Amino acid sequence: MSTHSEYDVLIVVSGDNLLERKSIDALRNLIINLQFVDGMDGEGFGALHAARTAVTRAALSEAAVQVPIAPPPPFKLIGVAEEAGPDGPVRTAIIAAPGQVFLVKEGDAVASRYRVTKISAEVVELVEPGDAPPLRLSLR
Repeated sequence: MSTHSEYDVLIVVSGDNLLERKSIDALRNLIINLQFVDGMDGEGFGALHAARTAVTRAALSEAAVQVPIAPPPPFKLIGVAEEAGPDGPVRTAIIAAPGQVFLVKEGDAVASRYRVTKISAEVVELVEPGDAPPLRLSLR
């Protein structure tokens, strides 16, 4: 009579080309193969394990990727101008970038990529299209 145990396995993959089709296929095949590894029942497992380890190393080196982290935009909030408006203060943010200065209000574009969503007395919030979190620029 044989007893079987089940284990959760975490596989960490890193490298340059994970999102390429060939790498995705290799990783998928690796996962499928790992699901069918026989239990540790003597000699057969040692040979199977050695073969699977070689396949695993090849698949992981082929599927490895490191996701680059984009550097923060080169913006700096250098001032906020404020004037009285009928519904409260109307603020203009003064944002510096290499070789440029932007004077923007809520809703304006910065560098054709970001949109100003909020201006407070000391913080400006910029968003770019998509799901990226807002970029917050502070005077301090």
